[in-house]
Amino acid sequence: MFRNLSLVALKLSATQSELNELALSHRFRGFELPIEEFVEQSTSESMAYSKRLIVSAKLTVCSFRLPVEWDADDEGFAESIKNLPRFREIAQELGCTRAETLIAPASDQRPYHENFELHRKRITEIGAQLAEHDIRLGVGYQAAASLRADKSFEFIHQFEPLQLLLGTIDADNVGALIDTWQFHVSGDDVVSAIGKLDADKIINVFLSDAPADSPPAELAPEARLLPGETGEIDSPAVLTALATAGYEGPVTPLADLSILEEKKREKVVQLLGDALEKVWKEAGLSPTGKIVVSANES
Repeated sequence: MFRNLSLVALKLSATQSELNELALSHRFRGFELPIEEFVEQSTSESMAYSKRLIVSAKLTVCSFRLPVEWDADDEGFAESIKNLPRFREIAQELGCTRAETLIAPASDQRPYHENFELHRKRITEIGAQLAEHDIRLGVGYQAAASLRADKSFEFIHQFEPLQLLLGTIDADNVGALIDTWQFHVSGDDVVSAIGKLDADKIINVFLSDAPADSPPAELAPEARLLPGETGEIDSPAVLTALATAGYEGPVTPLADLSILEEKKREKVVQLLGDALEKVWKEAGLSPTGKIVVSANES
């Protein structure tokens, strides 16, 4: 288990050398690949240069976001995945073995059962394509009620229905994206869920906190706090559960940039790194994410 940095989630950008410096300065050992930027800017020369920088920094290119419109019509879906072959090539060349995606929690086009079958077919298809390049796909849900308002048909916005969907996917490389904030808002028990999952079915983990003075079900997506900020979400317990399960993948701290007092990139990354460091230590983990057994316990 290792600490992972995502500038993509914060809608921040950096050159590869800047990203390396930010990650290493604030105790991250991996980073999320801004795949669409790489597609736009990549040439054989720039790819080789980026790869050299990553290798020299001893960082892991952990994952990339799959910009797929899962519930679009056939034409829209095809358009959203037109760059998928190039995404896979770049990811494989950089040693990136994970992708992640979110499914929409509601639809105006299809009732639940039709949407479920559509997602089953499309996720199976994309999972198979990613498997050709040894890439695993993490699928996550979105729990905020505001994202379902004024929609004709609700869809998956809790963990159990997501698990039902993933159980129908005929692709061994497809698993769950665990986002502690989404679990909190939906009322799901994230520690219990982790305990029931095989470690290889957890593809990525997003770690956040939530306000203590608001009903979880009423929270908007912007109400995502730094891990450990209020303790409303027990981040150390989540980390302990992951370590106990044998999870060895990335843990990505997230907070909504709009509610962070400091907006400068360097300071934002420092806040994320410090918050993750604090809950990591409270969980009693080694730098590599293992549970540290004291001499008295051994």
